[in-house]
Amino acid sequence: LASSNGEKIKALMEGDISEYSSSSEADLALMGHLAFWFNRDAPTMDTVFRESSLYRKKYERDDYAKRTICKAINNTKSVYQPSLKKHAEEKGEYIPNPDRYKLLSVAEYLALPTPEFLVDKTLPQKGIAAVIGYSGAGKTFVVLDMVAAISRGEDWFGRKTKKTSVVYVVAEGTLQNRIKALQGEKKVNFDEASFHLVRDPLDIFRSSDDVNDLALKIPKGALVVIDTLAQTSPGMDENSGKDMGQVIQNCKILQQEIDGLVLLVAHTGKGKGDDIRGHSSLRAALDAAIIVNRKVNERGWKVLKLKEGEDGKEESFRLQQVEVDIECNTSCVVVQSCKSEMTWKPSKNELIAQDVLSIIIDSKKQASNAEWQSAFCARLKDQGEEIKDETAKRNYRSAKKALIDHKLVREDNGMFTLVSSITEED
Repeated sequence: LASSNGEKIKALMEGDISEYSSSSEADLALMGHLAFWFNRDAPTMDTVFRESSLYRKKYERDDYAKRTICKAINNTKSVYQPSLKKHAEEKGEYIPNPDRYKLLSVAEYLALPTPEFLVDKTLPQKGIAAVIGYSGAGKTFVVLDMVAAISRGEDWFGRKTKKTSVVYVVAEGTLQNRIKALQGEKKVNFDEASFHLVRDPLDIFRSSDDVNDLALKIPKGALVVIDTLAQTSPGMDENSGKDMGQVIQNCKILQQEIDGLVLLVAHTGKGKGDDIRGHSSLRAALDAAIIVNRKVNERGWKVLKLKEGEDGKEESFRLQQVEVDIECNTSCVVVQSCKSEMTWKPSKNELIAQDVLSIIIDSKKQASNAEWQSAFCARLKDQGEEIKDETAKRNYRSAKKALIDHKLVREDNGMFTLVSSITEED
């Protein structure tokens, strides 16, 4: 009764003929099943039928039993052969299975559940995805900000999220100050029941055991972040299709076990522009991909690939520097910004003002107006510029105002500190 027709056989044995137009048709259907399972053996078929609830006086009338058994045997083209099946399995031979595939009509196919999103039009609820970017672009800041919102079911960059448990595998660096920054600046309350981190070594290249053991600890339907792909695949030749195929297979195993989303954090490749580093099979295997970019003072992210949605729309953000403890240690938080905020290009003086301020606060955490102005004017003179003191001070005041207006420098009681930074090159 464990076969694909088990429920039908059970119903007939219990006398349920609701699927048939007559009792005789039901008798023949049961006999057909018995002919298959008992190798067309008439005596055995007769014995089993008599034990069913279909058995009645009519079965003993004239030659009804004989005719029904013979017809069932003639209609049965193949029989169950357990010994041959076992032999074929042992030899790895093909065993026909007519019930393996189901043909769906268009109506049946359209009635299937449609994919749902963890982040609306950005990340699917299930599958394999990646957030990519070059080193320093801010991808881990973006990922942590996003999954913190997902774990609480809060909107992210104006997009709805589905509240989901998050497990973050921290394989590169530390997130302690970044988490403290979110808790302090954005008042993020990390729910102990829905947000967890893993610091133990993970190998998704050579060790399927690591993958299976991790899956045992993860709630069903969860989001698993692996940060980064490079640190969790030691020894992999990322340009080898064979090696990358093994990583992809292990990611698929993890995804199937948790029935959720596996999110990889990875780097872009040299000379590849907006593409993930390594063999092209990885991008092909992804259900979604987000790229984080940085050009001069502009930062942004966009959907690079989304199987069930639209890609290409870019969102802008800046990294706001915040203190995370009484020792004045700092980190950054992601702050959404409008495109209009990101069109400003820094002047030479503004770059100098930022640079000299960063040197001062490296040792003192903050700088006074006098210290900053003195360092700025000294830098101009060091570069050999023939400029009057009053002109240098006027250039300083203009550069200072621009940095503050664009929220790259913060003033507190006459002391200045960097919130974010800009560079001359893309």
